Amino acid sequence: MTDNRELDAGVAEYVMGYHKLEDWHWRPAFSTDIKHAWLVLEKMREAWLPSIFHDGQLWVCEFYDGKRKVIVSAPTAPEAICLAALAAVEDE
Repeated sequence: MTDNRELDAGVAEYVMGYHKLEDWHWRPAFSTDIKHAWLVLEKMREAWLPSIFHDGQLWVCEFYDGKRKVIVSAPTAPEAICLAALAAVEDE
């Protein structure tokens, strides 16, 4: 998923619980704005233990729920958070 608008829409619907609308122009820029990505991290903390760090090349975001760990890396912290959050809720 490389389109940030599509990524933001997926995060809004599947992670944050927003109802899907025909027009996603209103949605926060979860995958490009750290203040919005932090909201995703806070939401995920309700059921997951989060970790985010820079490995020298990429940002790495991990979510652990006691049974499994989701690890995703991306060029930016907001994108890593969003991709990991979507991957984590995908299997719920």
